[in-house]
Amino acid sequence: MPEYLYKCASCGKPFSVFLSLADREKKERRKEIQCPKCKGTNVEHLVEPFYAKTGRKS
Repeated sequence: MPEYLYKCASCGKPFSVFLSLADREKKERRKEIQCPKCKGTNVEHLVEPFYAKTGRKS
């Protein structure tokens, strides 16, 4: 299950949430994702860099 990083617009605290893609889309549309610190729903999805490690050499 993917981990999504958010930042609360009210208190500025970054936090992460584990959600399936379908749950993420549904919860963002309904504003159900809450900040764990202030319980605010005005959150911004942050884009995180990532890398993939494969077993083959390039």
